[in-house]
Amino acid sequence: MNGSDGSDSVNSYRQMLRYADDLNKAYSDLKLRNRELLESEEKFRTLYQEAPVAYFSLGRNREIDDCNIMAEALCGYGRSELIGKNFIELCADAPDGREKFAAIFPKFLSGELGKNERILLIRKDGSPRWGNIVVNVITSPDHQIAGSRCMVMDIHDHVAMEAKLHEAKLAEAANQAKNDFLANMSHEIRTPMHGILSFANFGIRKLDSVPKEKLLYYFQQIYNSGNRLMSLLNDLLDISKIEAGQLKLLWKIRLTSARNLNR
Repeated sequence: MNGSDGSDSVNSYRQMLRYADDLNKAYSDLKLRNRELLESEEKFRTLYQEAPVAYFSLGRNREIDDCNIMAEALCGYGRSELIGKNFIELCADAPDGREKFAAIFPKFLSGELGKNERILLIRKDGSPRWGNIVVNVITSPDHQIAGSRCMVMDIHDHVAMEAKLHEAKLAEAANQAKNDFLANMSHEIRTPMHGILSFANFGIRKLDSVPKEKLLYYFQQIYNSGNRLMSLLNDLLDISKIEAGQLKLLWKIRLTSARNLNR
């Protein structure tokens, strides 16, 4: 073995050591990045699962690939029951449910629609539930639609409160209209009543001093005023009957609404 062969062997050995060091370093870097990636995925999974709103990961055909805890609470289904369902199955069979979702979902995917939309869902037990929905598109590396993420905020209590406020405003307006009507009707009633009393008083005081034709005129005015008063009283009775019917109907509507909200 000559000197050059020994030198080559040493150089090869040193080169192998450098390669080994580089590989070890690359391996350490890879392990670190994998650990960071796993930690990042775990953080994302935690945020996804514990988010205060319902999250649904949808495939290309709107089938549910994943969901979080709030999604289960919102719909009343377990995670295993939700996976594989088409999201439209969670929408109520109503204009604000399936019909609306079918109309707005393509607009979310195309970017035409980006804001929250109110939609009516149906829980596993059949009870309705209002939610605000927004959909974000997931694209593949070649910029094709690969799926979507659907976020739904539970606004059922908010919608119920809106309905109560609307009812209160309607009741307030109806009460004001009734007060205005009664104030006007009070004047309308006093007018014929005043005529009846006045002409009756004339007749009593002038019974022996006026001709028969004048007394007949007094009686005619009393009769006319009486008819007018009777007409007003009949109108009042009719309005009272209508109002009573409306109150019964309103009570039935409120009972029905309460049952639907609590189903």
